[in-house]
Amino acid sequence: PNQFVIGNGSNEVMILLAQAFLRPGSEVIFGSQAFVVYKLATLMQGATPVEVPMPNFCHDLKAMRAAVTDKTRILFLASPNNPTGGTDNPQDIVELAKSLPDHVIFCLDEAYTEYLDSSADLRELINAGRKVVVTRTFSKAYGLAGLRVGYLMGSSEVCGLLNRVRQPFNVNLPALAAAEAALDDQEFLNKSKKINAAGIAQLSEGLKALGFKYIDGKANFLAAQIPNAEEAFIKLQKVGVIVRPLKGYGMTGWLRLTIGTEAQNARLLSELKKL
Repeated sequence: PNQFVIGNGSNEVMILLAQAFLRPGSEVIFGSQAFVVYKLATLMQGATPVEVPMPNFCHDLKAMRAAVTDKTRILFLASPNNPTGGTDNPQDIVELAKSLPDHVIFCLDEAYTEYLDSSADLRELINAGRKVVVTRTFSKAYGLAGLRVGYLMGSSEVCGLLNRVRQPFNVNLPALAAAEAALDDQEFLNKSKKINAAGIAQLSEGLKALGFKYIDGKANFLAAQIPNAEEAFIKLQKVGVIVRPLKGYGMTGWLRLTIGTEAQNARLLSELKKL
């Protein structure tokens, strides 16, 4: 129990991490196309974000390691990454975590890990007391986004510090009960993964047929390069199809398309064809 911190979504535990370990002058490393909360949490504490370029929208782990300085306090990495959907080799992730100096916390964001067949195992490092943490959420494969519940795994020392800055009643009882039930419902998780895999295949084939470039992602969405993407976003919104423009992530001309049901995916492709 002392190696877990429960949060109002994994967003909150990342913000707690920033509150506990960052000060003005601290540096935080993450990819140039990474989850926006990393940057927001950094700036909230007056710290400095260090965005490492992502060639072909893939993490450059060597460049991220090379960006570490005496001022670095946290290195965030998501696999699969949001909003690109790309993944990193599990062993490469472990080696990166092992290589970091003691003054740096390595945070592996596994919000979408349930969609993977295998992922990095950092338990040995956590149990050894290394400054390594893993965050997970019930918002994706488990479908509990509206209830807001996630957690962080880390050493008892790190978790103890996070609990000092955590609100005492940060997660509501229905969310905790739902999360506990979700962990016991492997059948639902398997079904969720199966539907998602079919949806990824359906959208991939459809985008390919339309001639649109996309990133071969492993999460519950695909990032696709759509002509006049910002205008397309507005047109799709007007017909009730909601997608995410990625201009704010430095991906002008790209949209993030979340996997839906077979019928929803077909409708999305149909509307994209009309553009």
